[in-house]
Amino acid sequence: MTGDPPLLVGGVHAAVAVTAPPTAPEVAVPQWGAWLRRVMARQAFRHRLASGFPHDDVEVASRTGSLLALRHEAGVVSFPGEEPVAVAVLIHALNPAQHLPDVDRVIGTIGRVAVTPLRRVGPVGDIRSD
Repeated sequence: MTGDPPLLVGGVHAAVAVTAPPTAPEVAVPQWGAWLRRVMARQAFRHRLASGFPHDDVEVASRTGSLLALRHEAGVVSFPGEEPVAVAVLIHALNPAQHLPDVDRVIGTIGRVAVTPLRRVGPVGDIRSD
């Protein structure tokens, strides 16, 4: 790969870029999707979206965003032997406190509820193998 990775505005656009087929117009350079999934898989904060998928064989590549009472996370969830699923959870908390562990766990729960009906067998979406 040469050149700089694409500039992506917001986590939702990143989620589209990493799950779109390589021929889709959303992905100008397909190999950047694999690069972006690897970068997002290194998310240091595992207390939001990833908390809804507490299994060793499930990969969650995501990005977190917060601003006062707004708490968001967008990413891609990959189960072994299944197509990856993009998900974004956006919450407006009642409290603007920086540490709200119950609210952060709800992001994982909502993510799991959203992803579960979308799961289907398909190409392996293991983030580590890209």
